[in-house]
Amino acid sequence: MAGEVPDNVRPYTSDLAVASVPAVGEAGLQPLGTALQVDIAERDLRRREAEVHSRMQRLDASGDAVGYTAALREAQAARAAAAGAAGARRLTVGAVS
Repeated sequence: MAGEVPDNVRPYTSDLAVASVPAVGEAGLQPLGTALQVDIAERDLRRREAEVHSRMQRLDASGDAVGYTAALREAQAARAAAAGAAGARRLTVGAVS
């Protein structure tokens, strides 16, 4: 497996491969998996939102109104998706304890 991952993430995958899973029994694995998926989705959404805001700062709202408006809509969509992910996180927090 170590040969199948890029060198820059190999230490992380090696650590994950031997780490204990913080779940009790089979019933605990599903909530843990869901919580991990939600966490990954939230991180990706925050990254995308930061990229859009960075792009908006570089755009001139008056000189490139179309590009600025498109970036603004994308930022609003990312924020709405992040709010949905946060709601999903609240639902999974109690299940993973």
